Amino acid sequence: MPKMYKLVTQNWTTHNNTEWAIGKTISAAAAGNAMCTDQVLHCYSNPHLAVLFNPIHANIIDPILLEIECSAIIATDGLKHACKEQTPAKI
Repeated sequence: MPKMYKLVTQNWTTHNNTEWAIGKTISAAAAGNAMCTDQVLHCYSNPHLAVLFNPIHANIIDPILLEIECSAIIATDGLKHACKEQTPAKI
């Protein structure tokens, strides 16, 4: 599983109030691999990119940066990547 990065709110949530926790695996809800849908979960290859693109992607105020383990990358837009499963490993 590749190591990637994700931002969450201070309540450990993301879009649609998905709740994250260290060691808890989250899976995409729908079949397919279309970016910016419930078919995939987004992440970044570098913690700096996660922070840099936050204002134009998720716009999370005062985010927490997580290192995550994710399943195979199935899509990318060149800035962020998408996979089907993510498990936060550490802050």
